[in-house]
Amino acid sequence: MYQTFFINCENQCYIGNKGLHTVTFDVILTEYNVRNGKTSYLSIGSWPLPIFYGSMVGVYLLCLGLWLWTVFRKGNNRNRLHHLMSALVVLKVLSLTFEAIELHYQDTHGVSGGWAIPYYAFLTVKGSFVFVLIVLIGSGWKFLKPYLSAKDKKILMVVIPLQILDNIALVITEQTEEGLMLWRFWVFIFRGIDIVCCVAVLAPVVWSMTSLKVAAQTDGKAAVNLKKMALFRGFYLSVIAYMYCRVVILYVLEYSLKYKYLWVKPVFDELAALVFYTYTAWKFRPVVGNPYLSLECIDEAKDIAAVIPSPTGDVELSTFSFPAPPNDVDGSSASSEIQPTTNTGLHHVQNQDP
Repeated sequence: MYQTFFINCENQCYIGNKGLHTVTFDVILTEYNVRNGKTSYLSIGSWPLPIFYGSMVGVYLLCLGLWLWTVFRKGNNRNRLHHLMSALVVLKVLSLTFEAIELHYQDTHGVSGGWAIPYYAFLTVKGSFVFVLIVLIGSGWKFLKPYLSAKDKKILMVVIPLQILDNIALVITEQTEEGLMLWRFWVFIFRGIDIVCCVAVLAPVVWSMTSLKVAAQTDGKAAVNLKKMALFRGFYLSVIAYMYCRVVILYVLEYSLKYKYLWVKPVFDELAALVFYTYTAWKFRPVVGNPYLSLECIDEAKDIAAVIPSPTGDVELSTFSFPAPPNDVDGSSASSEIQPTTNTGLHHVQNQDP
């Protein structure tokens, strides 16, 4: 950290404004470091970041390819939420790409050269997208229920504007001088909003687990609901761990690291995000046998079994076969024919006499 001072020593003893001597001038100050004999306009603590962000772009592109292969090649149970997860990875790749380009341009020219505009644009969209996706998964949308409740929608209506304001505060804090009062104000706004959003996204997960616990005691599906609750508890713990890294560990690193090791904070942030994204994608991947996706199939099967008529009252969930009715009085047996209906998508039984 370098500081520049200007001291005007002329006419120090004056009465009123008679002895005041004003000085007006323009100063052009260039600050740079020398690395391997070349001029670098980045701080020493940011030197490894352009290469690191470029490497993370390659890692996320590899993850995106594996995810798309899983979704479209093996994704027999895919839904819209899996496509939203694909869009999040695309936004992450774009934001990291423009961030690496911006830092490289600053390193070689001393200014961002306009690359900061797309970087902050994609960063804002990606930041809001992450919290929206956590709310959708935590609320059980497309896994526990096909719709969002009123409370879930309110959470989204709060989180999205706060994330936009949070990214505006991030832009201001990175583009203004640290000594200004405006910078301190927006740093306080940025950190406060970040904490509020991290707490808000935990609410849908808690609501889902609470409703499953209550349903396990009331609706007669205790085993199924307890299984759901146990599975979503793992996702809940992963969200808590990720938010703890964002709120606590990153701030500790920011104030405890020496200036040469400031790159550790963004590196830790990106690695924590990569681990969380990978864990979430693995848990909710659209493949056969995924316990998160089988929960929805179990509920649908039980609901179908509740409405399908059967002559004897016996229904097999695996094949939905209907046993033949008993013989008539004259000794002939009635045949059962299953025909599909176009209105409900279920099967009904029509008895046809010979």
